[in-house]
Order: sequence, then structure tokens, then C-alpha cells
Amino acid sequence: MSNLEICLPEMFLLGLSYLNIEYHTGVIQKWKDLNYNDTLGSDILFYGMSGFEYIKRHLGYRLVIKSITVSYEKYGNYEMKIKMRNVGFGNLLKIKKVDLIFTDMQDKEIYRSNVGEYNGGISIEIKGGFLGEDSNSEYKVYLSVYGSIEDNVVYYPIQFANEDIYNKDLKAHLLFYIKRGVIIEP
Repeated sequence: MSNLEICLPEMFLLGLSYLNIEYHTGVIQKWKDLNYNDTLGSDILFYGMSGFEYIKRHLGYRLVIKSITVSYEKYGNYEMKIKMRNVGFGNLLKIKKVDLIFTDMQDKEIYRSNVGEYNGGISIEIKGGFLGEDSNSEYKVYLSVYGSIEDNVVYYPIQFANEDIYNKDLKAHLLFYIKRGVIIEP
């Protein structure tokens, strides 16, 4: 049961969130000595990494933004669909709040709006209005998924597994820029 080809699929089925590192040193060492490869799975980003490191990086949920679709009127209303994928072993157990944060180009917050909740599903759907009707307006749009906000402090934010889009000060993910009413991907 401790062979990686057997236990990795089992960990996904169990929704594994934690691992007792002192469980069995022989098993842990076995996982450290064997590299993750195409015979164990299709996560090519992890090929060559030890089985133990693969397990460690997949404990709990591991959300990835797969795509963003926006329908909008220039300087007007929008409908946005953000497709998500959980590539971790576990599942999101608590419903999270979802905010859109609009900042200037230096990441100073201009406006924050609660746009709904996220329960761990495959997408987040948002409707609203962009800022300003000024043809020279430029700003960034961030997504924040979190537990609560108290006294302007964001608690339990989710940091998605996507690289280079998380702003740790805002506790949010850069979705796109708006320049002169046009959406530009980061």
C-alpha cells in the first residue's frame, strides 16, 4: 500500500490534507528515494521531483486558475467567468468570500467589492461594472478569495498555485489590467 503507484491515487480519493512525518520512516524514505515520473501520473511540472516532495506539494487543496473569460462593454458592465481546477489531494471545506479589488497601476487600492462566495467548484462567476468612464483610465483588477475581513485585516486568504500573480499585500491575484477601457492580460 505504500508504493507510490498505489498510494498516490488513494491520496486523491481520500482527500488527504495532512501527513504524519513520523508515521513510518521506511515509507517516508522510500517516497524520498523514488522520483515522480510519467508512470506515476501526468503532472509534467513535477517530473523528476521526489515522490515525497510531490505528496508534500499536493496535501490539502491546491487551486489553479485555468482561464478567465470576460464579456464587457467598454467603460461599462461586465460578466466574468473564472475557471478553476483543484490539483491537490484535499477539498475546500469552508465557503470563502470573493472580492474584486481595483487598484491603480502601483497597486494602491481604489475600490473593493464583495462579489459573492466560492465553495470549491469549477468556476467563479461575477457580474458588475468597471471603474470610470474616463478614456485615459488605467487600473488593475485583482481577485481575493478569503475567510473573513475584520478591522481591515484579511483572514485565511487562498493563494492559488498560479505563478507570479499573487500580491501578498493585497492577498489577491492579478487577473488583468484595464487601459483606456480595454482588458490587457498580465
